[in-house]
Amino acid sequence: MSEQLACVVLSLGAQPGLVGAVRSLIEQEPRPEVVVVNSGGGDPAAALVRAGVDVPVVNETQRLYAGGARNRGIEATSARYVAFLAADSTAEPGWVAGRLRAHAGGADAVACALTSPPGASRSASAAHLLQNWRRLPGTPQSELLLFGLSYDRALFDRFGLFSEDLRVGEDSEFNQRIRESATIAWAPDVRTQHPGASRPREFLVDQHRRGRRRAQARRRIYGAESGRKLIADAVMNPTMALRHARRTPDPQVRKALLRGWPMLVPGSLAYLAGGISGRGS
Repeated sequence: MSEQLACVVLSLGAQPGLVGAVRSLIEQEPRPEVVVVNSGGGDPAAALVRAGVDVPVVNETQRLYAGGARNRGIEATSARYVAFLAADSTAEPGWVAGRLRAHAGGADAVACALTSPPGASRSASAAHLLQNWRRLPGTPQSELLLFGLSYDRALFDRFGLFSEDLRVGEDSEFNQRIRESATIAWAPDVRTQHPGASRPREFLVDQHRRGRRRAQARRRIYGAESGRKLIADAVMNPTMALRHARRTPDPQVRKALLRGWPMLVPGSLAYLAGGISGRGS
């Protein structure tokens, strides 16, 4: 296998964005090794064939949590470095080349930035800011969250694979294991585009669900968070999200991000409510 980077596309129920996600990878230069891991039903292979896309597919009838899907993809690929892309997202140009540059520079793992699609709705812009203000391309180093990692395959030999019984947070748990030993690089030129919830009700429901799942995952990994911490986050997140949107140097991107400001507080309150409900469940 000549490719240096493998990318595992994580799909649930052969979701509609799958073809776009795979296309965004096979059009990269250099082209990575690509495998789709789908679980929970659907026929991803047929959807890809209809679109004229030929990549290997691992299809599990039963639903897998993300850790299990990641692990199936690790086992199904052979390139030295392994990255992951959700099937509702796309890799922007330079996604593969940027990762390989950072790995060649000595990084064991490489974190990417997140962007929002052009023309995103007010709700989608708010979702992007609340969820990702610490992963924007221009986020200061002191405030970064290092996620969306590609990994040297040797890390899985040393530290094991992802936890398969966590509904969310499997990457946080794995990154916690490696952080004292691995060199993790931030590559703001490596950008994953994620659409976000586009309608107000969908946005609020999604924020509540995310808050609940985060609280459950963090309780499992780090121990339960205090109610005071959850409230502090609910106040801080929209404030910091708005600050980072205003600091965005590109005027068109800044304008697009600021479209979401009226939804920041309702979204943060929905997230807080989900977090409180998830603390004891």
